[in-house]
Amino acid sequence: MLKWLFPWGWRAFSGILPYPAEALPSIAPVALFCCVKMTSKISTVCDTNRGFYRHFTAVNLRYGDTDRQGHINNAVYCTLFESGRVDFLFKPDGSHVAGSCSDYSFVIARIALDYLREMKFPGTVQIGSRVLSMGRSSFTVGQAIFMGDVCYSTAESVIVLVDEKTKKSAPLTDNLRNVLGGL
Repeated sequence: MLKWLFPWGWRAFSGILPYPAEALPSIAPVALFCCVKMTSKISTVCDTNRGFYRHFTAVNLRYGDTDRQGHINNAVYCTLFESGRVDFLFKPDGSHVAGSCSDYSFVIARIALDYLREMKFPGTVQIGSRVLSMGRSSFTVGQAIFMGDVCYSTAESVIVLVDEKTKKSAPLTDNLRNVLGGL
């Protein structure tokens, strides 16, 4: 089977992979995996289709968001996703939808994101957000950054509601569940 996968011989890979030719037979499964992944569709942490998202937040890109290469800095993507989350979790007066800010807070327990395309200044992006699931004290949000219909990045965040007095997770409030249910 390995002869069929690499009929030109193992030495053909010595210029492509960062391994000596003698090590190639031992890494054949890795080489095969790399070849398959390079030709298949890219998997992302969340959907890249604009129609998947229910809530959108418009954010103007700033010149200060760029780096020396002239594109939007990778750290800014996290800030854009945060803007999308804040838009549906907080009210215009600064209070949040879970209840009193002195009683509860939100904590990001996990965030994963994929950079799909380079973004350039100037422009306005739309951050699409959707609640993927709700647990007892946490919920998962899927998000994507769009310019028009083109997706530039996707993210998945797990957010935990925390009791400010005990600093431990708290059950999602009824009001929060109602808001999240609409997303």
